Amino acid sequence: PADALDQTLSWESSDHDVVTVDRSGRLTAVAPGIAEVTVNTVNGKEAVCNVTVKEAPVVYGDVDGDSKITVLDALNILKAVVGIAELTEKQSVAADVDLDGEVDVGDAMYVMKYVAGSIKQFPANSQIF
Repeated sequence: PADALDQTLSWESSDHDVVTVDRSGRLTAVAPGIAEVTVNTVNGKEAVCNVTVKEAPVVYGDVDGDSKITVLDALNILKAVVGIAELTEKQSVAADVDLDGEVDVGDAMYVMKYVAGSIKQFPANSQIF
């Protein structure tokens, strides 16, 4: 309470691979899963909260996961196509913007068209040109 003499709290996550909690109680999602976050007061009071972290949705075209679709995403696709880089499964799903089941030069081309403004959304195969 606001009128408590000692307002010191300690925070703990039951699974640091799912969620972490800092000294001020701020949570950071790490990976999908379920964990408990516990807060304790100096006088022995405790509260527990269940936290569920869900997988972030795939954003088609955002291969590097920075929440933006840029020429760098097209470059990542091209690097994977020519074999100088590998994409994770999630990156491969984001890179397959035409939903044909393959990551290829066409996907990089669609990303570039998106960046240039000539298409407005993905999946690219739903566009009328």
